[in-house]
Amino acid sequence: MCDTCSKLNNNAYTGALSKYMLEDVQRLVNTENGTENHLLFSQADFPFLEPFLYLEPRVALPKPTRYYQGIKVDNRELRTDWSSGSLRALGFKDDRIVLLTKAAVKSIGEAERLDHYLLLKLSKNEVKVSEANSTITISFNGHADGVNIKSRKTEGHDIEFLFQHHNNENAIVPIAAINASAVYGGKVRVQGNTPILSRFENYSVTVSHFAPHPIILQLHKELGYESALAMQRGVGAILKQHLL
Repeated sequence: MCDTCSKLNNNAYTGALSKYMLEDVQRLVNTENGTENHLLFSQADFPFLEPFLYLEPRVALPKPTRYYQGIKVDNRELRTDWSSGSLRALGFKDDRIVLLTKAAVKSIGEAERLDHYLLLKLSKNEVKVSEANSTITISFNGHADGVNIKSRKTEGHDIEFLFQHHNNENAIVPIAAINASAVYGGKVRVQGNTPILSRFENYSVTVSHFAPHPIILQLHKELGYESALAMQRGVGAILKQHLL
């Protein structure tokens, strides 16, 4: 068990995580009332409440319209934008690994529902991991069988992802500097979005990277980090402890 995980199993985290995950129960009910044929797949109980350490694979300078690194299911790209009910992360607990990706969507005048939900159990033998040029690459390409959490029927899917975590020691930039930058600020203005931040972040990362889920980030002091920034800088070490 890594040092961070050993400190994570506390009431503050388990309570906040359970509250967050339980919101998907009503979203699933709302999805059942619709006619959409969504991906609603799991290899574990739903809702999934175990206190895993969730690290999100994010793109460089994540923005609401493009936030997560990509995943393909049955050769179809899942959405990569952000919403308050969305999550895409590798989860770690002891020697166990899960991939959890979900997205909550809402149309005008309608209740919030699930665009997709996928929980995949993984092992170190199934995931390809390499480190080169200060970049950790994590990939998976395979078939998985599980249960549709809507119909309760068994089903299978082909799942593919390639996530990268670049050394971000020199790529973490204060948000004020990004907005003032002729390079990054220009990109933000052209795209019509600003980098998205939790209230515990005052920085953004200019390379593809993993980041602690905001629920975890707000507990950085309890987990042994002086600041949210220090925890972000420690993500590479956490990945190595679990995968290499």
